[in-house]
Amino acid sequence: MYIGNQHTSTVTLSRVVDFSCSNCGHQEKALVTGVGQGQGNSAYFLDESGAKDRAATGANKKALKNVGQTLKLAKCPNCGMRHKKNVQDFWMIQVLKLVGSFAGVMLIGVILYGVAGDDIIYPIFLGAGLLSLILVYFTDVRWRWNTVDNRVQFIGDIDIDTLLQGDQ
Repeated sequence: MYIGNQHTSTVTLSRVVDFSCSNCGHQEKALVTGVGQGQGNSAYFLDESGAKDRAATGANKKALKNVGQTLKLAKCPNCGMRHKKNVQDFWMIQVLKLVGSFAGVMLIGVILYGVAGDDIIYPIFLGAGLLSLILVYFTDVRWRWNTVDNRVQFIGDIDIDTLLQGDQ
């Protein structure tokens, strides 16, 4: 049994990055929003502030990584195409997540069947496996794919310093 607190932090940040289309060669600056979540533990309620800092640091790192992942899947504003290899890699990873979640639940069912020997375990874990597919798809895969274009804004040749001075 774990005794302590678990702190979770979610960070959303935006970065201006260079976009280059592999299909038509178009280049443009883009404002990309990344989202990340981090966790930090304070065992026995010690080092609470350190756990909060670790959660925030982890979330920030994941949000920065998400900026890069989001840009890789962005549609080109010129030709409307996505980078083919990046899309293939994205879907390969998502399919592996789906298969892994289903197989993991089914493996637990097989192990429990070996221990208990009750035939009711198979339909229960088949249902749980299908439920895991649905949950992973709607909470992770679908969100990543559907929000990519909303998190990339092409800004052209806007002078970033001028843009930032307008906020002050």
